[in-house]
Amino acid sequence: MKKLFHVYCLTEDKALVEGPCKVGVATNLSKRLSSLQGGNWRQLYIAWCEILPVRYDALNVEQVVLMRLRPSVYGNPGSVRRLKSEWLDATPQQAHLAATPLLEALREEGI
Repeated sequence: MKKLFHVYCLTEDKALVEGPCKVGVATNLSKRLSSLQGGNWRQLYIAWCEILPVRYDALNVEQVVLMRLRPSVYGNPGSVRRLKSEWLDATPQQAHLAATPLLEALREEGI
């Protein structure tokens, strides 16, 4: 069976409107969610998930979202601040909007 790569966005306590959110990549999303939940006292929810067959593409989507939503980490001043790791001071909708151009390009390529 071929591995699939999940580019996911999680949020706490259904904070879909205000954020924060976490963006990442996993091959087993339920296992990853369970692992993250063990270290978080708030309930975590999957806000969105995109499944890609190529690891490089999944990691690239994650990187694009992180670069667009926390540019100060990459040496550019930005209004969205970094929280911890892949947690962003952004909404899941903002994260998905940041991922959309690359996801659409990958779909057009047939990936």
